[in-house]
Parts: sequence; structure tokens; C-alpha cells
Amino acid sequence: MNHRWSVWLRPSKENRLKYEQIINVYSRTYSFPKFSPHITLFGRIDIDPRSTFQFFEKISTHDPIYLQTLGLSIGDTPWKSLFIQFKPNIFLNSLQSRINDKLKAYRNYNFNAHMSLAYGNLGQKEPEIDEISLDESIRFSSVALSYTPDDIDDWKVIKEYKFRSKYK
Repeated sequence: MNHRWSVWLRPSKENRLKYEQIINVYSRTYSFPKFSPHITLFGRIDIDPRSTFQFFEKISTHDPIYLQTLGLSIGDTPWKSLFIQFKPNIFLNSLQSRINDKLKAYRNYNFNAHMSLAYGNLGQKEPEIDEISLDESIRFSSVALSYTPDDIDDWKVIKEYKFRSKYK
């Protein structure tokens, strides 16, 4: 059985709606697949995700993370066609390090804090990135385990863990 899944850091609901709209515009304009905005904390492992549920339940005691945007970039297709790059952040790095320590036995993963807005081949097309209004910082409020097969249209969240502060 194929259990290929990834660990995503998901924006808060308010931020998610804005970036879903941007993704949808590029999806329509370039006939690219639609997907939910996220930062991949660890990508595409092929074990039963249920074996990690207890670990991620503990992760959910984390506080929400605010990441400062550095700007938009166009990169390698298809996974970084158009993306937001984030300023390094100690809280994000600590969270990703904990996840990496848990999952690195299954595969190596090179983390790069970015959130894609388009997956596909832009070819000679240059999107009007100056027209995209980015927030100065984006609030991320959950970690999700997401089924991520090769077909992006089939991606779906398996289980989401909303952050809740352990210092209430």
C-alpha cells in the first residue's frame, strides 16, 4: 500500500484564504493544479502515517509561528515555480528539527522555508509578481499530515494538529 505523505505547516485560516485565492488565480491562468497553501516541513515519506500520530499530538502544544516574508521568487519547476521565501526563524527551525529527528530514518529531507503559489512549468511566461500583495508576516497555526501522491489533484489532509500553547 502506498502511504506517501508529507508534513505541512499550514497558515492560519485568515492567511490561508488569501493565499488560496492567489493559488487559484495562477491555477486558472496557467492551467496548474490547485492545492492548499503550506510549507513542507518534511516531504513524501512512505510509511503508515498512523505510526506518527502520537508524536504529532505532542507537537501540537507548540505556539503558532509567525514568519516574516522576504518576497516572491520564481524557481525550478514544478515544485518552486512561484513561491514566497521566508526569513529564517528559530521557532520554525526548532519545530522542523524535531520532525526531522523523528522521520530522518525513513529518508533524507532538505528543508527550505518557502510556500509555493504555483506548481507547474511556466515556460516563457513571466507572471506579474509585482501585482501580488504579500503580508509582511504570515501566521501558521497547525501542522498537517497530508497524503501527497504524484498527482497534486489527489493531495488531501490526513490529519491536522492545531497549535495550542502549553503556557495557557
